[in-house]
Amino acid sequence: METEQVMQKIREIGANEVKNGNAPPEVYTRLAIEKGIQLANEMNADVQVVEAALWLGDSQLALCMKQNRAQEHVQVSAEFARIAMKEAGASQEFVENAVQAMSEHHSTKHKNLEGEIVANADGYKFLQPLGLLSLVMKDAKKRSDIETLKYALSKLEEKWNVLTIQQCKDETRQNYDALKFVLESAIQKATQLNYE
Repeated sequence: METEQVMQKIREIGANEVKNGNAPPEVYTRLAIEKGIQLANEMNADVQVVEAALWLGDSQLALCMKQNRAQEHVQVSAEFARIAMKEAGASQEFVENAVQAMSEHHSTKHKNLEGEIVANADGYKFLQPLGLLSLVMKDAKKRSDIETLKYALSKLEEKWNVLTIQQCKDETRQNYDALKFVLESAIQKATQLNYE
């Protein structure tokens, strides 16, 4: 178990990365962390490992996006997190557990419970109206309206398919169905109208 001082340093590093790059936006990080901590407590997992992994799992996403290497952000973030957590004073075992958990946040195959919780909490953020609508508003600045709607639908589907914890599926089923219906209806109408 890490000290509160070490955890506070990790939180500060994660928060600074989010603020500096704004990718992912802070709302996504906070939604995922809130859910991750809840699940870790309920499932008797290491809460600190889950929290650290969620703070740092996408920490280098903005950098990778700028370098046109978004698909590499998990590996680059893990490398950054390994160094950052050591500098924060975390033990080698803690660092390895957190890096393992964060490395699995896009996967449905997990080596430990913490990795599964991190993946489910990461998916959870887009299965909440606040998270998905934030994505739509942010993405609308970069794409046409219909492309934004299609992208949001693809993220909704991607994150729904990452959920492996039944509790997360049960909690988000209504949101998933409603958000999917709204997005598909909007895409269909925009297509009929030839609306870009």
